[in-house]
Amino acid sequence: MMRCTLISILALAPLAIVHAGSISAKVTNGKITYVGEDGRLREIGVGRQCADLWVSPDERVLAFIAIDEVKPPTTGEITPFIVGSRIYVAFKRDDFHPVLIGPGPVSLDGRLWKVFRLPSVSPDLKTVYFMIPAAMTSWKLMSTPLRGGQSKSESDAGAYCVVWGGDHSGELLMLTRVEPIEAVPYVTHRIELLDRTASRTLIAPDRDAARFGEVASRWARQHGGTCPEPEGE
Repeated sequence: MMRCTLISILALAPLAIVHAGSISAKVTNGKITYVGEDGRLREIGVGRQCADLWVSPDERVLAFIAIDEVKPPTTGEITPFIVGSRIYVAFKRDDFHPVLIGPGPVSLDGRLWKVFRLPSVSPDLKTVYFMIPAAMTSWKLMSTPLRGGQSKSESDAGAYCVVWGGDHSGELLMLTRVEPIEAVPYVTHRIELLDRTASRTLIAPDRDAARFGEVASRWARQHGGTCPEPEGE
């Protein structure tokens, strides 16, 4: 059963006083907590269990999903399967008050999707990126204006991150799937840069694809930035 919570200082137990500095945001048992400027542990609540927490490199922006609907786990699955969710963004300047982002339902290939996963925010704070599990082999990477507007498809992708800082700030690194062809009769993967003009540049070949997070982080550092990968629960 999903728990209902309000944005508040944790009230059911003595407040923990922790070292000031990092906000130490995390999600535990469906609840998102962070350390306030007074060093006290605080909670963000939206009336649902939450997941897929992403924290910006400067810790001034959080993005996450609230789970609306799940299917019970089937044989071989550990956790319930999310079939309905919403995206929230919260800014430090607003004491991390969560703001609902409304990308959908999103229509793809004649089907309406209402499950949104793995959100993150562009460094100019104008765009929210997220994934739709449109296929088992490769999800659909989407974007939507933070202040409201039409969502659009960016690419098929198995993973992604948005670059913060450096020459490629605001561009995307993606893990993409390459279907078999006569010359290479099996599925391969690669890591690509999707730049501001929607052009793609190969960053790493198939042999490095399994280490997407590591490769993306290293590449971003080499170009003066960072690329925090959204991670699911």
